[in-house]
Amino acid sequence: KPSPLESSTFACWTNMRFLAIMFVLLCIPTVSLAALNNIAFTRSQQLDSDFLLRWTIEDGQIRIGIEATAAGWVGFGITEAGGMKGADIVYFEAGSGNLVDAHALEYSMPLADVCQDWVLLSGSKEGGKIIVEATRPLRTDDNEDWELADDSEFQQGHAFIAAWGDSETISYHGAKRTSGRIQLFGSAPVDRLALIRAADSGIVESDILHTDNPIPARPTTYHEWCVDLQEAVGFDDAAAAVPRHVVAYDAVLDPDTKPYVHHFVVYGHASRDCGESQSRPGIGALPGAIVMGWAPGRQGMVMPPAAGLRIFGDEGYRSFVVQTHYNNPDRVSGLLDSSGLRLYHTQTLRQHDIGVMQIGDPVLYLALINQQVASGWSKHSFECGKMTSDFEADEVTVFSRFLHMHAAGERMEVVQMRGDQEVRRDSVEVYDFEQSGGHDPVSTGGGFAVRKGDSFKIDCYYSNVGGRELGFGLGSQDEMCIDYLFYYPRQPLLAEGSCHMFSGNAQYHGEEVYEDVHGIGRVFGLACDGSEDPEGAGSIPTESGAARLGVVGFGWALAGILSFAFSAFGSRLCL
Repeated sequence: KPSPLESSTFACWTNMRFLAIMFVLLCIPTVSLAALNNIAFTRSQQLDSDFLLRWTIEDGQIRIGIEATAAGWVGFGITEAGGMKGADIVYFEAGSGNLVDAHALEYSMPLADVCQDWVLLSGSKEGGKIIVEATRPLRTDDNEDWELADDSEFQQGHAFIAAWGDSETISYHGAKRTSGRIQLFGSAPVDRLALIRAADSGIVESDILHTDNPIPARPTTYHEWCVDLQEAVGFDDAAAAVPRHVVAYDAVLDPDTKPYVHHFVVYGHASRDCGESQSRPGIGALPGAIVMGWAPGRQGMVMPPAAGLRIFGDEGYRSFVVQTHYNNPDRVSGLLDSSGLRLYHTQTLRQHDIGVMQIGDPVLYLALINQQVASGWSKHSFECGKMTSDFEADEVTVFSRFLHMHAAGERMEVVQMRGDQEVRRDSVEVYDFEQSGGHDPVSTGGGFAVRKGDSFKIDCYYSNVGGRELGFGLGSQDEMCIDYLFYYPRQPLLAEGSCHMFSGNAQYHGEEVYEDVHGIGRVFGLACDGSEDPEGAGSIPTESGAARLGVVGFGWALAGILSFAFSAFGSRLCL
C-alpha cells in the first residue's frame, strides 16, 4: 500500500496529465469558452439569495458554476464540521481572473494549496454578478483537498461554506456568507421525511420549546435545560406507559433569534429528572447518551426504515437534556429565544429499537482520577475490547455516529478491530467544537457493520498551547473523549452501552505529549509535494491552473509540447 506522500506524488503526475488534456481542449479552434458555458448543469441549489451554485458530476470530475451578487470575488468550500476551520476552498477574484485552490486550518485567510487542482473554465462580471465555472477531480489524492464521496445514501450530505465580497482580492466577508449541507450526488435530494410519513399515517409531531429563554449579552453561552418528555408531549401516565418510536427529528428555530443559535446537543435519560436521581458524589448526574444533535444547515435526522428511538414504556427514554450553544458576538441584550426541537413519533413500533454504544470515556473516568490535559499538544487513548462480546445478535448496523470532544479537541480517530485485523478507521481531521459540538465522519456513509467480538481503539488529540489548567468533566470548559455510535438492533449491553473502566470492558492507555501539531497525525493540510511547511500553504498563484481567459486559439503546437512535457516529467503544477 503506497504511503500518503507516494499517493500524492502519483496524483500530482496524473492530474498534471489531466491539465494537459484540458489545455488541448481549450486550444482547439472550434471550441470556445462560450460553448462550454452552454453545457447544461444537472443540479442546482440556491445557497443564499445572493449565491447560486450549479454543478454536474461525471467521469470522475465535478464541474461547478457559481453566480453571486458581488463585484470582487466569490468562494465555495467543502468542510468537515461545517465551518471554515478544516475547509477545502476554491475562490475566484474577478479583477485578476485568478482561480485559487485553497484550504483553511483556522478561522483566517485561506491558504493557497501547493498543488492547484481546480481548473478555470470561464469567469466574468455581468450585471452586478460574478459568474464563474471550474472543474476538478472528485478525488485528487492531495491532502489539502477533501475527496468528494458519493453522498446519495448519506443522512446529511456534504457540509459546505460559501462567501463573496466586493473587494478586489479575497478578504473578510462579514455577513456575505452562508453555510449548510448539500447532497452533491444523485438526480435530486431525497425527502426522507415525506417517505416515512407516507408509509405511516400514525406519525405525530411534538414540539419541545424552551419559551422565552434569555440569551446573555456575551459572545458564547452554553445553556442546558431538562425536558420531562411526558409533560412536554402532554401524555398522562396511561399514555406514557405505552412505548413509542421516534422516527425523525428536526430543529425548530425562533425566527427572531435564529442567527444566535449555534448548535444544540440532546442527551437521553431513562428517568424523568434527567438523571438527577442517579447522580454521583463529586461529579453529579451521568451525562446520558447523546441521542440527537443539530447545527446550522444540518437537517434533522430520519431514522432507518427498520428502526426507531424508543421513548416511554418500560425501556424508553423519559427525559432529555438539551444543551444549546448561543453565539452572540456583538453582545446584543434583551434577546429571548424560543427554539427547540420537533419530534416525529409513532405508536407503531418498527422492527428494531435503536441503541447507542458509547466508547472512549463516556462516564468521565478521567474526571474522577483528576487527569489533566497537558500543556501543548497531547493524545489520550482508550480501548473498548469486551462490550460487543455481549451481543445477542451476530451483527448490528451503525447508521450514524457522533465523535465528541470539547473546545481543546483538535483531532479524533477510532479504529475498529476484528481480532488482530483492522476493519475500518474513521476520524475527524480538523475538529471544531465551536461549530457543531461533534462530528459524523463522511466515512460513515450509508452505515457499517459491527460484529460480535469486535473491539475499538479511540484516540483523542488536544491543543492546550496556552497551558491553562484543563481537566475532564461535564462542563463545556472541561474536556471529553466519547464516540457515540447509533445502531440497530439494540442489544442488552453492559452499563447501558457504555464501554468504560468501571464495567471492566475498557482500558485507558494514558497520555502522550507532542512538541507541535505534527505529532497528532493530522493529514489534512499537508502539501501534495510532501513539504511540512508549518503554515501548510503555497503562494497565491498569479494565473489560474488552467490558464487565464483568452488562451483559446494558441493552437495545437504549443498544446502538444506542453502535453509531452507534462507526461515526460511526471509532475503537476506545484507552486
